[in-house]
Amino acid sequence: MAILKRRGLLVKNQPYKNRKALAKREGNMAIKCNYCDGGQSNSQVGFNDVCSDEMIDYNVKNHVWCGQKDCGCYMYHEGEISRQELEMEYLRALQNENGVCYESALFRKWFASAGWYHNGDRAGEPKAIDKAKCGGLCVLSTRTPHDKEAGRFIFGLFLIDYFFKGDSKNEGRVKSRSDYRLIFSMEQARQLLFWRYYKNPKAEKPEICQWSFGLFHYLSDAQSVQILQDAVKVKAGTQDEALARDFLAHYCNLNNVNPDDVWEPDGALTLNR
Repeated sequence: MAILKRRGLLVKNQPYKNRKALAKREGNMAIKCNYCDGGQSNSQVGFNDVCSDEMIDYNVKNHVWCGQKDCGCYMYHEGEISRQELEMEYLRALQNENGVCYESALFRKWFASAGWYHNGDRAGEPKAIDKAKCGGLCVLSTRTPHDKEAGRFIFGLFLIDYFFKGDSKNEGRVKSRSDYRLIFSMEQARQLLFWRYYKNPKAEKPEICQWSFGLFHYLSDAQSVQILQDAVKVKAGTQDEALARDFLAHYCNLNNVNPDDVWEPDGALTLNR
């Protein structure tokens, strides 16, 4: 385990990284989240409570964990428990690192995990996170049931200050305990399309927006700075503008990045123009 002391690892007066180093994909993560409309409001897309009945119905039919027989949402969907019982289970689960699922508690607990294998020979085994780091950026991404993959958007960001790789009993996870956290409204999130910044590095057609596999992808420092720079733009004129600017500056200082060395986003969507 590794824990970053708040503002404790500032890196100063060292040479700026070159383009190759800035493009290296490690330390930062993008998480693929099932859409959760729990707690949805004008200031956030959800991810703060149990989903609505409509979303539970969709998620149970379309996502692996939501359709597991020991998932509270599945039991509610099948009439085995009431909505009140589901919400009580959620509140009890919040005392133990997550809610009914980690999506429903993202903006309460500020952690994301690698998940578990549900099928095949490794079913029941936890997944690991190998290349995250304290001081890296965690990007929370999702798409609504009506969106194609190209419409995947970024609905939250946090600075990783706790990182657990995972072991034979527990999945890997990253967490934030700092003030460096941003939540986006739906209008703001729609301006932060994930595939504007990311493309599959080994794909024959990098212009194709396709997540392919796993719950997360690693991002480079350059991609992370691009996202934070655009976060400053979408937060302009809001109460979070100062935080967004401070987040960008702190990340660059912490990771020894000169933002002037970072190029324009060159993700899959930019290749489709």
